[in-house]
Amino acid sequence: MQGMNITVPVSIQKLSLPAASFGGGADVIDANGSGSGTFPPRRKRKPWSEAEDMELISAMQKFGEGNWANIVKGNFKGHRTASQLSQ
Repeated sequence: MQGMNITVPVSIQKLSLPAASFGGGADVIDANGSGSGTFPPRRKRKPWSEAEDMELISAMQKFGEGNWANIVKGNFKGHRTASQLSQ
């Protein structure tokens, strides 16, 4: 019985996916990008003020471009994250 292969036929039924409905149901994505209320709505971006722009330029000259974490830890007074500074 060593080295004997046994083959068994297997049958799998293919299931069809439900059709997407765009007529206004719970599965429609809202303007904030969340569908059916499972995700919290995105916060609107706060526009940058001219003072923040000038402060960022000054901090970039001091710490160098790309050192966003150091700029945030430094004297940057705006309430921005390092990711927001880089963008």
